[in-house]
Amino acid sequence: MGPDVGDYRYVIVLGSQDGFGTGKWRDVDETAKTWRLGGGADPSPVDGVDYDPNIIDVLLPEGDQTAMLASYDVAAQQHAVLTGFEMPDVAQQVYGASVGEVTASTAVVLWSTTVETNASVAAVLADQPPSDWSAVAVETAAATDHAFTVTGLEAGRAYWVRIMVEDGDQTLFADLNFTTSNESDTTPPEILNLAVEVVSGPSGTMQLKITWYTDEATTETVNLLDAVLQGDTVALKKNHEMVFIPDPALAAGTYTATVTAVDASGNSNASAASFTIDEEDVVDVPNDPDGGSGASDGSCEDGVGEDCPASSTGPSSDVLLGLALLVVLLVVAALIRTRRAEQGMLVGDYGAFDDASDEV
Repeated sequence: MGPDVGDYRYVIVLGSQDGFGTGKWRDVDETAKTWRLGGGADPSPVDGVDYDPNIIDVLLPEGDQTAMLASYDVAAQQHAVLTGFEMPDVAQQVYGASVGEVTASTAVVLWSTTVETNASVAAVLADQPPSDWSAVAVETAAATDHAFTVTGLEAGRAYWVRIMVEDGDQTLFADLNFTTSNESDTTPPEILNLAVEVVSGPSGTMQLKITWYTDEATTETVNLLDAVLQGDTVALKKNHEMVFIPDPALAAGTYTATVTAVDASGNSNASAASFTIDEEDVVDVPNDPDGGSGASDGSCEDGVGEDCPASSTGPSSDVLLGLALLVVLLVVAALIRTRRAEQGMLVGDYGAFDDASDEV
């Protein structure tokens, strides 16, 4: 089918699935039998394959379904070809609009669109609708899951928010209503249980998983290794998690991560946590000046082969061969010396025996 769902084709068929037949789908033969439908063709006498489709009808928006179902040829050993239909493009929709955190001066609104697009958000007092909503609207970034913080609101007032999306020559919209709080929030959010964990990625790459909690919905910003990691820019949730992949991997040592959280009222707080990279966490990547990784033609497998790079953890094969030859030479020399010593002893014994014989 492929990875692109937009290229998929679909087919809807009718048949009898009652637990009997191939795939528990009732077969179709030329004439009906006890557990088989009729109107098709029997299996091929050549290879025993059923070339007729075991379905009754195809649901298609157009075309001749009868001719399609009868396009098989048992003699030629050809199956019927059933062409499906393409799903039409999904129409743009605005759905799931809701109100998140509401304070005395701000409100978070959320919505989704079926197609990635920009949107415009306008907020007015509930009893004062404008003649032109677009004139008081603020454009948001393109996305499919949207979140926006409406600011500059009055405390204790009822508001009407309209979310607008342009779709061709028409404007789609969703309306929301909420009432702001009477009390202003000046308390910064609490950042709890900030921790940094060193984990391994799918390929063994070092990753840093940063987790923390806040007592209210906040934004997400992490300062780590002179880099700024930006998560949610709108106060959406209390449970937070971000993953950072250092490149290059960090050396063993102690580091610090700082989290900054801002709530819907604009109050901010920061918290820092130290973490340690141990020696076993360090990924040891060999420094290859050629940028390669050894033999690329498969000739170096399991560390065996003349094209394998020399190991840096022990003596080379040339050194081992030289040592082996030296050992052989020493053994041969020892054998020769022993042989000569034995011959000298035999000669001495023979001379002594000869002298004794002369005396007798």
